[in-house]
Amino acid sequence: MIPFDAGVRPGPKRKPLAVRLWEKVDLSEGPDACWPFSGSKTAKGYGKIAIGGDSNGVPALYAHRVAYALGNGLDESDIPDKMEVRHSCDNPSCCNPQHLLLGTSTDNKTDAAHRGRAFWQRAKRDAEGKFTSEDLEGD
Repeated sequence: MIPFDAGVRPGPKRKPLAVRLWEKVDLSEGPDACWPFSGSKTAKGYGKIAIGGDSNGVPALYAHRVAYALGNGLDESDIPDKMEVRHSCDNPSCCNPQHLLLGTSTDNKTDAAHRGRAFWQRAKRDAEGKFTSEDLEGD
């Protein structure tokens, strides 16, 4: 008999992170389309996936960071903390590695400005009464 405090968790073994990620990604539109994450998401629409148990105190990972790592033969921990995984498609739930780029926070803000989705650009559109369908959906 194994004592309860021997560090062995009872119950079924958890599936590997890669398996759990891809089970929650919709690949049905093909290799060039966005692959939306269907699991838990942040308020801004970024997918989240737990690496341990559901309430083990370990923060969840962003699904697109995990997808970028897997698509490039890396472990998520290989991505430096100060680097961001940017979406060339501007879809926060997208996990298609072809749509994901590694860059700095400045790179990400530059992308947003070039695409007209920076905060100050949205605020200006709001002030001028020029709303798009994206503006009405929120962030």
